[in-house]
Amino acid sequence: MIRLSHPSAIVKGEVKLPSSKSISNRLLVLQKLYEPSMFLDNLSEANDTQLLARILSDECSLMDVEDAGTALRFLLAYTSVTPGEWIIKGTERLHQRPIAELVDALRLFGADIEYLENEGCAPLKVNGKKLLASTSLIDVTNVKSSQFVSALLLIA
Repeated sequence: MIRLSHPSAIVKGEVKLPSSKSISNRLLVLQKLYEPSMFLDNLSEANDTQLLARILSDECSLMDVEDAGTALRFLLAYTSVTPGEWIIKGTERLHQRPIAELVDALRLFGADIEYLENEGCAPLKVNGKKLLASTSLIDVTNVKSSQFVSALLLIA
């Protein structure tokens, strides 16, 4: 079991990271949530990263992630803590991929998420709001994707 806590101090500095889709996607969400003026350089040119950047900058209530599973997971966490009503959808194939594990974890913190078609899969409707601090522990030992853990950490 891993327990995470939020630090009380503000950290400032510069970090140089390689251009990777994985790092770029996480940085885009961090920038949007916590530091909109943060300068991001050397972002990945991957389609998934470009798509996520476009969706985050558009702030449209209907988010089409196409076939980007990372964008789906990160946007699900992002919209859970961002006030408003959001719809997240994708391709038919993406709608067959399970997302219930992340939905269930977010619901433990009070997230308001509804499946619009098939239980456990996108498309999803999210009513974003401030989530509750929780003493619930989420067991991540058997999680199949680091994106699940990252999505939770991004909004912690």
